Amino acid sequence: MRHLRRWWGGPNLILRLVFLVFGIGITGIGVSIAQTAWAARGWVQVEGAILAPEVVERFASADAGGTMWYVAITYGYRFEGRDWEGRLVQYGAGDQASRMFASPDAAAQAAAREFAPGTAVTVYVDPDDPSRAVLDRSFGFPSLAALALGLTLIALAIGIGFSRLASPPNGKGA
Repeated sequence: MRHLRRWWGGPNLILRLVFLVFGIGITGIGVSIAQTAWAARGWVQVEGAILAPEVVERFASADAGGTMWYVAITYGYRFEGRDWEGRLVQYGAGDQASRMFASPDAAAQAAAREFAPGTAVTVYVDPDDPSRAVLDRSFGFPSLAALALGLTLIALAIGIGFSRLASPPNGKGA
């Protein structure tokens, strides 16, 4: 019991709790994305086509050059005799179909080159809810980063607590 009080007490309590709460939340987001991507492995494969590429502006950090652009796409597919449209490219990456570009012109060139309307794509459709579809059933870097960051924060919270157990009580020497 004394060890538990030492683990929880002390000046680092707030820091440990913040790391723990954010770690659990971020890990939960990563796990949720991974579970959905895993479930999509059982979805039905159909043929579709790109309907329209779109250059989208996204703010990035000043280190990354400020504003960046990427290509998002809308694709169409037919499932059980009905036409549908989708935008989801990959779980964890959302509608982002391309890498980031430093200029809208470069993104527009990529859109014209790689994502021309009518280009055939393979679409994976949820048979229970055909409005849910994705082009890539894997989960992308953002979900892996969320898992890694969340687990790191949890490990830090636990590690800071255990470092208190290893130190002498009340700052006294051995």
